[in-house]
Amino acid sequence: MKVGIISGTFDPVHAGHLAMAHLALNDLGLNEVWFLPERSPRNKQNVTGYIHRLNMLQLATSHDNSIKITETEHSAHSLDTLRELKNNNEFYILVGADVVVNNWHQIDEIKKLARIVTFGRNGEDADLQFDHPASSKTIREQIANNRQPDNLNQKVLDYIYEHNLYQS
Repeated sequence: MKVGIISGTFDPVHAGHLAMAHLALNDLGLNEVWFLPERSPRNKQNVTGYIHRLNMLQLATSHDNSIKITETEHSAHSLDTLRELKNNNEFYILVGADVVVNNWHQIDEIKKLARIVTFGRNGEDADLQFDHPASSKTIREQIANNRQPDNLNQKVLDYIYEHNLYQS
């Protein structure tokens, strides 16, 4: 099975994440895309708790059989993660063109287990072009300022308000 993996903080998951998954499904001929939420995101502070981010992912993807959520104990792009999930799958790691892939630990071994596909915005050099305006940071700011957020699933927005997330 051909599987795309999108790892990230998803704080919160938004329409851009889902649009990226669907672009990969269509343009790469994938069978599924798996969202892999990072338990402890690198280089980020004040991140919403993992369980909240996982719950929001479940709400945003529950209607789509081609998108799954997977969890591991390892870091998102580690060799151990790919080995744990491999099980005869053909993997495509889906990342923004701004991600510095060559700095990943054991990148040569990772490339033996997965094809890395980059998504570019505004004409960036990448495998696929993806121009979607959604931004988790913008959504958090809109909610903190009592403004209606753009590009957010209504079930996710209801969850955010129910649990007082991102509100000042």
